[in-house]
Amino acid sequence: MSDVFSCENDCLEDVARLAGELDIGWWASDGPTGGYLVALALQVASGACVPSGIVPRSVDFHVLGPAVAGAFQARVTIERASDELALSTVVLEQARPFAVAHVFFSSHRGAQAPADGRPPPVFPAEVYAQLSSSSGSLPPVARQFVFRPTTEPDGSAPMPGWDAVWIEPVRRHAPGRAAVAAMIDSWYPPNHMRAVREFLQGGVTPLDEPPATTLLGGRVTFAAPEGSYDDVACALLVSRIAAIVDGHYFEDSEIWSSDGELLIKAELMRRNALVPTAVG
Repeated sequence: MSDVFSCENDCLEDVARLAGELDIGWWASDGPTGGYLVALALQVASGACVPSGIVPRSVDFHVLGPAVAGAFQARVTIERASDELALSTVVLEQARPFAVAHVFFSSHRGAQAPADGRPPPVFPAEVYAQLSSSSGSLPPVARQFVFRPTTEPDGSAPMPGWDAVWIEPVRRHAPGRAAVAAMIDSWYPPNHMRAVREFLQGGVTPLDEPPATTLLGGRVTFAAPEGSYDDVACALLVSRIAAIVDGHYFEDSEIWSSDGELLIKAELMRRNALVPTAVG
């Protein structure tokens, strides 16, 4: 994940243009992961004309078309309701726009209070075996992290219906929300992991590869105080399929710190990938 963007021109009338490089190392399936796109949007928006004293609270993003590794441009527009609220629209483009994100900022207000949610009932990361990364079939993004799945050999999981995996970045990035957001959908998609669990639990039918999917977009909410995103060396990613409708997959994901703090809630949408039709 690139942590530095070059600014092509200064901010004028709350509009900025920046440039960067798409790293093939963050590809999964047929394009960059949603976490990578969110991380880029956060870096671009925070490097533009955002007022000081406010922080990102959520990111809504949509994929408009395929992207390729290499140079891209970012067009950023800032809408300010007040000194405490702002909405940054980030358009990522190559020959044409391939993704758009809306980053919402707000100021600090009030003290922290404990929430009703509880962390998943898993053991610390070091209890679980590290997944081997020697397979050549793993997507490029799998090389960015060390994975420690919590699913048992019989297919049982700490949270029924959810997949939970500890994730450790291979290298450190600039601390903050972007580095944690990059963990989103870096693991196998929930439809794949559900097929694996059902196979392990049943053991009768062969393990069939589920349909390939294409990322369409999602929403990411940052649920922790500012300092919680600094130097996150290990986090727990949990995900599930919330619904499948008209060939579209709706996924829920959460990222928890090793101390049991909810860092991110995410909703992603995918659809069945197009399969080329044979001609003849």
